[in-house]
Amino acid sequence: MSTHDYKHTDEERRHMIRAMAENFRKNDITVHSAVDIDGLPLPKLFPNPGFGDQRRKQPHVLGVHNETGELYIGLVKTKGDDLTDESSLTEYDLYMDLTLRQDGIRFCIMMHEHRVQHFNSFITHYLHPDFWPNMMVIAYSDDS
Repeated sequence: MSTHDYKHTDEERRHMIRAMAENFRKNDITVHSAVDIDGLPLPKLFPNPGFGDQRRKQPHVLGVHNETGELYIGLVKTKGDDLTDESSLTEYDLYMDLTLRQDGIRFCIMMHEHRVQHFNSFITHYLHPDFWPNMMVIAYSDDS
């Protein structure tokens, strides 16, 4: 089954969250909390000071780099419309604002590899270039 045909289920999201946590670990980041990973608490809800839908947001994975102490905020995007819907735009604004206001915060987003080009094209028009260095896009493949 190709990535394009893959049904976007809760199981797919859980698998990608586990892949993101593993990616963090491979990059010397200790995962402290995650959605749907046994043995880890849920990530905290981040307050929303007035962005988009006004709702607090919960990342999928939170970790701290073992050497630098930087906080890594991780999101997984699995559905066709979840790159540019109101909730996602609010997440981008909220988490990227945190990276600018507080040193030592990095924002990571994982999506299927075939979506990366579309996302990069969109995000470079949506977010100011000052934000780009603090955002990392992680391409996911079914082989991951």
